[in-house]
Amino acid sequence: MTKHTFLLAVFLVCSVTFSQTKKFKDIAEVQAFTKKTANDFLNKDFQSVFNNMKPYWALAENEVDSLKIKTERFKDYFNENLGKNIDVVKIKETNLKNVLYKEVYAIRYEDYILRVVMSFYNSSFGWAIKTFEWDDNIQSELD
Repeated sequence: MTKHTFLLAVFLVCSVTFSQTKKFKDIAEVQAFTKKTANDFLNKDFQSVFNNMKPYWALAENEVDSLKIKTERFKDYFNENLGKNIDVVKIKETNLKNVLYKEVYAIRYEDYILRVVMSFYNSSFGWAIKTFEWDDNIQSELD
């Protein structure tokens, strides 16, 4: 009975810890997803940005929610200081032997520019989100 209880506990922890339920089947799906995500970020729709990532990311849901909350804290700052939305420009795309894939976007506002970086890992089951980050370090893309 103790073994079964332990296995059940391990299963429950794993199911709570890893919320990933979907994979992208190919790079084309990843590219469509990143473009939509970058546009949602431009429009400050952080709810959609992070909720759409949850099924494709191995992070626990509460960790994704924590990132969403931290990002939403900047919403008022964005509204007051960045100016009007202009557009999204994909500035870099890297595919490392169909195992790792990364896209970098410039999120352009009237008075400022941000960078969004999304990377993906291709396991034997398909593509999954590896990382998502945003910052104002756009000049690092010039190196």
